[in-house]
Amino acid sequence: MNLALEIWPVTLTAILASMLSIKVLRPIAIKFNLVDSPDHRKHHQGQIPLIGGLTIFAGLVLGALLITIFLPDTATTTKLFVLLGTSAIILTMGLVDDYKNLGAKFRFIIQSIACLIMIASTGIYVKTVGGIAGFGEVSLGIWGIPFTVLAVVGFINALNMMDGIDGLAGGISLMSIFAILVFQFVSGNFVHVDKLLLLAAVIVPYMASNLGLFGMKKIFLGDAGSMLIGYLLAWTFIILTQSKQPSVIPIHALWCVAIPLLDMWAVMFKRMLKGQSPLKADRGHLHHLFLSYGIGSEKTLAYILALAGCMIAVGVFTYWFIPTYDFYVFLGVMLTYTVINHYFDVRRPIQKTLIQAASNQKASNQPIYQPESVKHQLKQDDFAVAPESLEREAS
Repeated sequence: MNLALEIWPVTLTAILASMLSIKVLRPIAIKFNLVDSPDHRKHHQGQIPLIGGLTIFAGLVLGALLITIFLPDTATTTKLFVLLGTSAIILTMGLVDDYKNLGAKFRFIIQSIACLIMIASTGIYVKTVGGIAGFGEVSLGIWGIPFTVLAVVGFINALNMMDGIDGLAGGISLMSIFAILVFQFVSGNFVHVDKLLLLAAVIVPYMASNLGLFGMKKIFLGDAGSMLIGYLLAWTFIILTQSKQPSVIPIHALWCVAIPLLDMWAVMFKRMLKGQSPLKADRGHLHHLFLSYGIGSEKTLAYILALAGCMIAVGVFTYWFIPTYDFYVFLGVMLTYTVINHYFDVRRPIQKTLIQAASNQKASNQPIYQPESVKHQLKQDDFAVAPESLEREAS
């Protein structure tokens, strides 16, 4: 049978399973208070169920079972279900975190344990980072194990930090999967396409519900959902880059997830520049910058996804024309991004307007004048409150 004819029934069934789980789990989540409630910095209406991760996982499990039936592959079946099993650990921890707000250290420990179980059970970890920087292939040996744990945990939290506006974490994830397929097309080596399409498929119903499309009631990913997707994507890249005939080389993996990695680096760099802990929560992320300049959340989503597309295009360009220098190009992009991000961060017009207005009020005892654009933005992000009290994000 044609491969496409076998893949599409699996992905469509997984989509339906995810959609059904949204209908079933939404009232249950409300009943048991697994919801995100409005507060001083969250201005959505009503209590929004934090079930995005559960609905994605439900579709994944059913899809994985169907893949083993219609597309049997003994060599990968065990690895697939180990990945799902360790993903369940991440999901469970995330659900508890959404409900009780676990500490960053505890989350780091559980995430690391899940990674070590995956490594011990499958033998898969980052053994080589490829021919990086033109010095030939760089093998990590036994150091590949801690490197893998740090890389996976780092990406989990990088994606978690991006989950700040509707559709962003899910959209970035879909762009990353699209990027993998693009690089596989360029290299002419398609591997695990069924699993990639399955992962993309189960994210789509969440995206539709999160964005309120087709009349669907809103749900959020929560920490459980963003960490689940981050974990799955991280291991997807490791599996694809560490096979005997890799369909994606390590440097291309960086281009596939450039935006969350660049954003995490820039934010941590700015915090250290201020003498703060790199893990301190603030509002310096890319989507916060767009919002602070009066750009609405929908346009912010579109701009960031477009920027992710540009990163993919740059990666493909370097692969075709200057493959020897692709790592240096990425470093150049990272430096440029950091400088531009910092430049606009220290010149946020809304914060300046509020500071000046507060100063004027104190001097003249007159009401603060707020332009309409500022009033609108304050509904989205309450900049009048100190940044450290505004956000709790994963480390």
